Amino acid sequence: MIPQQSNAWLELEKRFKEAFSDYAKRERAQDELKKLKIKNDNLDEYLATFETQALCADIDMNNHTNLRTFALGLPRSLTDARIKMENPKTYEQ
Repeated sequence: MIPQQSNAWLELEKRFKEAFSDYAKRERAQDELKKLKIKNDNLDEYLATFETQALCADIDMNNHTNLRTFALGLPRSLTDARIKMENPKTYEQ
C-alpha cells in the first residue's frame, strides 16, 4: 500500500533503501579508524580521512576519549609534542 500523499517511485526508493541498507557501515568505519595511520607526513589527508571515518562511525569527535584513537595514527614524535601542549577541550582545538 502506498500512502495517499506519497509518490510511488519515492515510496519504492524508500523501501529499497530500508531493505538493502548497509548495517555494517558503522562497524567497518570503526575498524578503519583503529587501523588508520598517517602516510608520507600528510597531516591534511590524515585529518580528512579521520573525520570522514569518524562521521561514518557515528563518533563524537569532541569527546576527549576519542583523542587517543586519533593519536594512535600519528608518528610518535608528533604525539609526544601534542601531549606536551595544553589539553584541548574540543576536536577543533
